[in-house]
Amino acid sequence: MSADGSDTAGATEDRSPIDAGLTATEALVLDRLSELGVQVHPEWLPAIAATYEINRQMAALVLAEDLDEDDLPAAIFRA
Repeated sequence: MSADGSDTAGATEDRSPIDAGLTATEALVLDRLSELGVQVHPEWLPAIAATYEINRQMAALVLAEDLDEDDLPAAIFRA
């Protein structure tokens, strides 16, 4: 219970990661890493999420354009 008398038990458990100020990608990365038992320093989460997003976009680009290994560097440069 808080100083003002309101019940705060479990308040952090009921909040979604997005409500806690995380982006959707950060919440996804945090969830996946938590499933693996990996703890992430809060300052590192934005960089990890950005790297995840870049990799996701590159994979989508490769699949969409049906690129082989020789075409990949040029496609990455264009992106």
